[in-house]
Amino acid sequence: SPSSSARGNDSSLEIQRLALGLEARYSPISRLALFVRGMPSAIHVDATVDDLVLGKKLQTSAWTWGLDVSGGAAARIAAVGSSEYPVASFWLALDMGYRFAGSTPMRLRPGELGEEDQTRRFGEVPLPNLDLSGFIARLSGSVSF
Repeated sequence: SPSSSARGNDSSLEIQRLALGLEARYSPISRLALFVRGMPSAIHVDATVDDLVLGKKLQTSAWTWGLDVSGGAAARIAAVGSSEYPVASFWLALDMGYRFAGSTPMRLRPGELGEEDQTRRFGEVPLPNLDLSGFIARLSGSVSF
């Protein structure tokens, strides 16, 4: 959720993603696992810009879809217990892939209007659509029991 200044006005962008991963693994040896992963997701985008001229906050909020497709490898870097049947294993994984996602319209409108603003007409500030597609890479650690 970065924030910045857009032409002297404070702005922020918040992206939240709810995903469920499906994974297939193959272990050629006990210390190495190769995998492919698919993660469909629902993505929510909130953007705000403080408009100093209006004295109002311009905002937009939208939902879109996403699908991460990736592949990688995980290495067991440590284990607790016997080497053949460990009680706990510690893994380090790296995967790379691509995120497909729908584009999100970015049309900023005044959000909170008071009683004195109800009779006024406000336009919107259309910005280019936000596209969240692109290459992804993840480095992760995990523990298995």
